[in-house]
Amino acid sequence: MHYAEPLIRFANWRFERATGRLMRADEPATVCKLEPRLHQLLNYFLQHPQQVISKDQLMDDIWPEGEGTDGAVMRAVASLRKTLQPGMDGQDCIETLSKRGYRWKAELQLEKASAGNLAAEAQVAGETANPCWPEAKMAGPGTVTPVPLPFKSESLTSTLHLQQGRPDQTRPSLWYWLLSAILIVLVLLVFAVTLFNLGKQTRQPVYSQMLTVSAMAGDEVAPLLHPDQQSMFYHYLAPQQQQWRWLMHDLSNHRKTLSSTGFDAMSQAVWLDKQHFLFQGSRQGQCHFYRQSTALATSEPEALFSCQRIFMQSLARDDHHLYWLEQDIASGNSQLWQRPIAGLAANQSGARLLFQFSSNFRRPANLVVQQHKLYLVLEKDFHSSSLFEFDLQSGQMERLKDFSFVINSIAPWQGQNLLISSAESLLVYPLASGRVIRLNTAHGYFRLAKRQGDDIVAVNTFGHGKDVYPLTMQGNTIQSAFVSDLSFASNKDDYAMAIKAGQIAFVSERSGAAQIWLQHADTVAQLTHFEGKRQISQLLWFGDNLFALVDLQLYQIDVLTGQLTLQPIERPARVTVCQQQLFWTQWSEQGWSLFRLDQQQQPTELKKQVTDVRCGPEGFLVLQLSQQPELQLWSLTDGSSKPLPATVDWRVGFAERWVTNHQGLYWLTGDDVSRQLMFLPWHNKQPRQLVLSADTLPDGLYADFQQDQLYYVQEKSGTADVVWLKQAGTAAEDKP
Repeated sequence: MHYAEPLIRFANWRFERATGRLMRADEPATVCKLEPRLHQLLNYFLQHPQQVISKDQLMDDIWPEGEGTDGAVMRAVASLRKTLQPGMDGQDCIETLSKRGYRWKAELQLEKASAGNLAAEAQVAGETANPCWPEAKMAGPGTVTPVPLPFKSESLTSTLHLQQGRPDQTRPSLWYWLLSAILIVLVLLVFAVTLFNLGKQTRQPVYSQMLTVSAMAGDEVAPLLHPDQQSMFYHYLAPQQQQWRWLMHDLSNHRKTLSSTGFDAMSQAVWLDKQHFLFQGSRQGQCHFYRQSTALATSEPEALFSCQRIFMQSLARDDHHLYWLEQDIASGNSQLWQRPIAGLAANQSGARLLFQFSSNFRRPANLVVQQHKLYLVLEKDFHSSSLFEFDLQSGQMERLKDFSFVINSIAPWQGQNLLISSAESLLVYPLASGRVIRLNTAHGYFRLAKRQGDDIVAVNTFGHGKDVYPLTMQGNTIQSAFVSDLSFASNKDDYAMAIKAGQIAFVSERSGAAQIWLQHADTVAQLTHFEGKRQISQLLWFGDNLFALVDLQLYQIDVLTGQLTLQPIERPARVTVCQQQLFWTQWSEQGWSLFRLDQQQQPTELKKQVTDVRCGPEGFLVLQLSQQPELQLWSLTDGSSKPLPATVDWRVGFAERWVTNHQGLYWLTGDDVSRQLMFLPWHNKQPRQLVLSADTLPDGLYADFQQDQLYYVQEKSGTADVVWLKQAGTAAEDKP
């Protein structure tokens, strides 16, 4: 560690994060060095202060693959607590949150010490620090504190019995050398195991090269490599077009063949044989399974049987059966279906429902088959996913892991592993340990990734993003008289706004990772400085206080310092403030519920089956229910409710598809190609469409209940290309 690097100060401790040395501020001579695991653990807590960190998160990021367990995490945290306790002045540095994980509580400060002072301290400490043992009270230089052995040894006990007759003055020397030898062996053993497991992690391939399959203008997604690996099929959307078509790309000469049949939406495909593949397609509102010949120029897709709703990665097959994910539109239940491959071409019946989930889940997302088991992903709520395993032999469904982000796709990986595409990176999920490993890849946002030999074929999305604009509409009505100027516009993603008079909080990636920013008058300032990518899904004002939903935890943010304070609300899905009260919805195995804090600041359940909530006119809330698409106006006074003539399906699109202000309710309808903005005044029973300008295609709406001005977020135009990800040092010409 360079002497100019600052120390981290908490309570009476000063910590060198590079070396793991702990120094007592009130006792400069007291210096010790953390063993490697506790060193890593303390560094991790200090990088995530005031944040809830689950046991799974600690196992994923600190323990080597296959070694992380609940017991190991609990023992390490307890050991770290005990190590730090002498310098904490009675404080508790690490808080345990039941069923949620841990949180670092102690206030942190950076201390920039001079080189001379640090050199003097190092000299006092003898330049070497004793190991920090939680069971030992640290002593000054020149003293030795007995350290309990981590195991019992019969040979050691016998040796001590034999030496009982020796003079007492020889015992300290023998103890010293014996324990020193044991400590050195243990430290070397831990160091060797750590290096070995770090070596296992580093042996994960590094995909530093990215080769674009095609340089055509437009979007290319859902790659399907032919079994002979000489051609690739993928969805293609030409510029200024609204329908997707299949495109065949000859990898040897780069000739391309485009199908004549267009679809509003398509799923990824699976091979039936070397001349045909199967996919789901939607045309004119009708969903069907289609069989498509590889001769795109001379054949039309053949409709086989109907489906209800298309999901991009919903099909899988083994030697005998086709499997797919479905969602019953009437009930909202996610379903897993099976059908024999042999009868597909003849369109024979035989579809069988293998499993049906409860309607608490938002929607199905991904499906793969691997070694007689199906692995599938369901979106739990707006911002998290669950991974399941279905055993085809026993018919048993098991939940493997919950993720605090939305999974884009899954695919088989070498061995007993899965490849996961997320918004942050590509991840490897070992099925045995459940420890997520992040792959080192070239820069990009990769979706629908699959392993092909030693390479990965994926979709790289770039140029896409989000921007927030003031909403202006055509016409003469008062509701369309919106005028505003956003001084915080940038060429990076901006989204998730919270609006109040004179101040706008928003999320932007202009400084790299997503951070919370604040605009006040003409000044724009960055409030947070998160390390790494964080999921900031919502911002809101509660009086003069700013709150944020970060990684599914609610924090209050100090608008002067950016400091985060965790709120006593467990994993809220959506939060709102109405009539000086905080309301939120929450997902659980038993279903959705609406909560608020009572007078004792304790969570109180108000109503079941509520997925989202907005402010209504005085004394009312507008509720989105899990069992029906129509919004409800609900009385806080007597609990009565009535349906509103507004339909917003929480299973489709974003949570920001609807907002309210003091004038009425606004919501978006339509698909990704066309979008309508609807408005229902509070004093009127009939909604009407508000005419948007030609270049406006909102994906989400933001508003403050007391103000007229509305804002919207819109996707930036960009490109999606099919790419090869190749390992470092691999020649580009190796790929056809």
